[in-house]
Amino acid sequence: MSVNTKGNERDNQAVEETGRGCEGSECLQILKELRELHQDNLRRIDDELGRDGTEIKLKAMQSWIFDLEEQHAVFLQTMVQLEQEAVDRVSLLQEGLHRSSQAALAYRTKLDDYDKDDLIFCNGKRRGQEREEK
Repeated sequence: MSVNTKGNERDNQAVEETGRGCEGSECLQILKELRELHQDNLRRIDDELGRDGTEIKLKAMQSWIFDLEEQHAVFLQTMVQLEQEAVDRVSLLQEGLHRSSQAALAYRTKLDDYDKDDLIFCNGKRRGQEREEK
């Protein structure tokens, strides 16, 4: 009896073809199929060999563990990539917010300067009118 390890090849093929891992429900479906494949292998070993299949069952379990280790590595890599994307997006948002607040501050400063100039002009005009009246 041979131990089936074909599920692993399918997962690797999906990553190679798309350049990235599976997404959403597709990924969950692949994981479910891999689990069922391994469970079927273990049941088949029990059905066909009973107690005599311990060594073959051990190899099947080792194969399953290997698949789980690979899945874990892919998940960790994906998590690191997602974290980096989130950090990059937050940085971009912070930079945009900073530029916007700097532009708003510059605009407000110009308005304040305009108001001061207008006030000085109005006060000067008023003083001139008061002098003319005297």
